[in-house]
Order: sequence, then structure tokens, then C-alpha cells
Amino acid sequence: MTQRVKMLSGLLALLLATSAFAACENNHNHPETSVATDTQEPVEKTTEEATEETTEEITSGETESESEPETTQPHDHTYGDWTTVTEATCNTDGMEERVCACGETETRPIPAECVPDDDGVCLLCGQEVDWADFRLRPNDERTGYDVVGYAGTDYQVTIPSAYKGLPVTGILGGAFFLNTNVVSVTIPSSVTFIVEEAFVNCPRVAEVINHSSVRINPLYALEVHRGESKIINLDDFLFYAYDGEMYLLGYAGTETDLILPESVNGKSYKIKNNAFGMDYTHNSRLKSIVLSNGVTEIGCQAFYACTGLTSITIPGSVTEIVGQAFQCCTGLTDVTIMDGVTEIGKFTFDGCENLSSVTFENASGWTAGSMAGSVDLSEEDLSDSSVVATYFTSTYRGHKWEQK
Repeated sequence: MTQRVKMLSGLLALLLATSAFAACENNHNHPETSVATDTQEPVEKTTEEATEETTEEITSGETESESEPETTQPHDHTYGDWTTVTEATCNTDGMEERVCACGETETRPIPAECVPDDDGVCLLCGQEVDWADFRLRPNDERTGYDVVGYAGTDYQVTIPSAYKGLPVTGILGGAFFLNTNVVSVTIPSSVTFIVEEAFVNCPRVAEVINHSSVRINPLYALEVHRGESKIINLDDFLFYAYDGEMYLLGYAGTETDLILPESVNGKSYKIKNNAFGMDYTHNSRLKSIVLSNGVTEIGCQAFYACTGLTSITIPGSVTEIVGQAFQCCTGLTDVTIMDGVTEIGKFTFDGCENLSSVTFENASGWTAGSMAGSVDLSEEDLSDSSVVATYFTSTYRGHKWEQK
């Protein structure tokens, strides 16, 4: 009995232990037996997997915060007028600007330069201005310079192609107005326009060497070409060959008593219009001139206002004295015309107020003609040198004289 009770007590204890173990099993979460839930920890991904997922997120669609960036459409600027921001001085560039309606600003420099007065003295700094004899100013676009004047005395002039790093693009009206020294002008290819009156009253210009595309008025010179200068300097006498003729253009020396050459390269020559007369550098100090037998013609105003001349002999090689050749030679008192001269133009000795003697070597067969008609001049009258002087300065001064 006692033994049976002990066996039952042991069996009861074993059942209680087994029940407790089963309860422990139900209350523990073991990794190897756990079931995946919504709260499980994320699995670590590789770099490639992460990049792919990021790309998918960017391209999968737009959100409210992710929109296309705004772009500025290009447009043509509409600028206002140029206004000066900083004035240029003699040594410092200035600045000017203009503004577009969109607010864009464009600037450009104002070149530093002196501003000369008529005497070549700068109005800003008071110093003499070295223009290399040219007066230049910026064009309206500030992209180059224009020639506005020339103050030199050279007989051959080459216009500069550039100044202060910018091209010389234009020659303005009157730039060479009444220049009586220049006989040759070279124009560079940089020039794009020439005002029609740029060379007005430049009576001695024989050639224009034109490297630009601008058409040159042929009335400016004997010849317009693109080659080397054709001026011939023979002991300071300037000659030019054109269209089969040789012309004496003038004198570039300092002598006051001149003897003209007998020939040039074996050729006789004509004294061109204004050769000495419009040369204000030399005409007033010319005291005497000997015309050689190489001279065949004396041009219009060739000795105009050569007030220092007192006498002149026209050689027989001369066939024609063009009108006004000796006009206003107020110091002239005596003229001798050798046989061979057959034409004397109108007003040849007009204004020669002191002319008292004109001697013809051959006084026969002369007529004085005008629009009103022709007058036969008697050999007897023309044999009196004082009478001839009166005819030329008064009675028949406006007539063309011819020998039949």
C-alpha cells in the first residue's frame, strides 16, 4: 500500500514537469522557428540594387515638389542709346553703356585722346598734339577712326590704316580742303567710305593710289590706280607721266630762283595747272624762274599770285599759255613772248597791276576773240610793248589771243 502510494506520487510529478516544459516552449520566440511578420527587420541590399531602386523612384513619376526647371528663352536685345559713364581723358579710356529693355547692359570703351584746337594744342591738357599731321576722331560706332583733316606739308601722303589699335575707316568732307602741297595720296584698304568733298580744291593732286573698295571721283586727279607711285622727283621738281604726256606738278625744294630742266627722261613736258601758283608754301617767295626749251605748255593758274616774280620769258617751245596762267602776279613788270607761242588764254595777265611791258618776238597775225567776236590786232600796235601790256591787263584781258 505504501509502495503504491509512492509510485502514484512519482507519476504525478512527471506529468507536472512535462506540462511546464510545454508552456515554456509556447512562450519563447526562437529564430529558427519564428514566422515572418510585417515588423520584421529589413534585409540589407547591395549597391547595385539600391541604385536601380533610386533610378526607378526618379523616373516613376513626378511629385508636386518635383517639376521641370524653368528655362529663359533667347531674344534679340533692344538697346537704348549709348550714355557716357566715365569721360575719357588724354591718357585714360572712358566708358559708355546702353541698356536693353530686359535689363541686359552692354558697355564699350571711349578711347583716350587729346582734343586739339586749330593750333594743334589739346583743349584738355594744354599740350601739343602729335597727330602725325592727321586729325582723326572716333566714328559714331566707336569701331574705328575717320580722317577729318591733314595739316602736313608733304607732297606724298599715305593715310594711316589704323590708329590706337582701331582701323581708319573714313575720310570726311573737307579733310584735304584747299591743300596745295599734296600731289599724291595713298588710301588704305581699311577705308570704307569717302565723303565726296574730301579732296575739294586740291589743285595739284596728280594721282590717287586707291587700295580701298571705294570708288574715287576721277576729277580728283589725273589718274586713280592701285600700283606704286608714279611721281618722278628730279632735283625737287615733281613730274608725272600720264596718257603719253609728261607734266611738271610743282617744286618741293626751298630755292627761290629756279631753272627748269630741259627734259625728263628725254621728254619735253607741260607745266600742269596750279603747278606753282596754288602752292602757297612756295609761290610767294619765288623770285625768278627760267623756263627751258623743254616746256611745251603753261597750264591754268600755273603761276597764280607768284607776287615775287618781276619778269618772265616764254620760250618758243611753248605753243599755248592757258588762261589765268600769270593772274595776280602783282610784282610782274616785264614779259617777253618768243616766236612759237600761238595761243594765249583769257585773263592770262589779269590782275598784274604793275605790268608795263609785254614784248612779242613775232607781232604779226594776232587776233583777240570773245563771244562778241574777234578783233584783228595790228602789228604796229603789238610792236609797242606798253600798248600790249595795256591790252593784256585791260582792253583785251578777257579775250583769247591767237596767232593765225
